[in-house]
Amino acid sequence: MAATFRAYVHAALPADDHARAFVDFAKADPLLPEARSWADLRDYLKVRHVGRAAIKNALSAWRDYEGQRNTLRRD
Repeated sequence: MAATFRAYVHAALPADDHARAFVDFAKADPLLPEARSWADLRDYLKVRHVGRAAIKNALSAWRDYEGQRNTLRRD
């Protein structure tokens, strides 16, 4: 599991279709920030003027990232 969000994006194979759609989009974004919170990522996406569906997909990916990160902390 990746320790940072950008590393997660480049290594992730999420099972969720929404998260996968965002990961596919984000891999091609050279300006993707190293988001430290959902608010950071959401704000970046709003500045990029993405639609609601993209924000929904990003939230699914963020939840997957946090879930994987929390699993690592418990191990």
